[in-house]
Amino acid sequence: MYEGIEELIKYLYNNSYRLFVATSKGRESSLKILDYFGIGNYFTYVEGSTESLNTKVRVLESLLRKNNLKRDESIMIGDRLYDINASFKLGLKSIGVEYGYGNIGEFKRASYIVKEPLEIKDILEKIN
Repeated sequence: MYEGIEELIKYLYNNSYRLFVATSKGRESSLKILDYFGIGNYFTYVEGSTESLNTKVRVLESLLRKNNLKRDESIMIGDRLYDINASFKLGLKSIGVEYGYGNIGEFKRASYIVKEPLEIKDILEKIN
């Protein structure tokens, strides 16, 4: 886990943010990873890739639908072009994170870009 992630997740959870995962990995393996790091209980729902949910857009659409989430009240936090593009296509705000696998060049469509996890907290406080 990146430094500051656990603190950010706990802060968001304790301040009534609902946390979700929309991943290109499988749902079951993602749940195991979250539990391994001791943070699984902070997430409301995890949606993963399947044969029919084979793009980030489809995974994210499914997560939004299954959880009755409003697009104008949701924000995608991602470290790759796929995350940012999916959120853009679905009309969601997004935060591109430089500390992940991607690079700043992938975040042209991101609503916000951060270098450190705790900067996400500052952005969410400003927009809420």
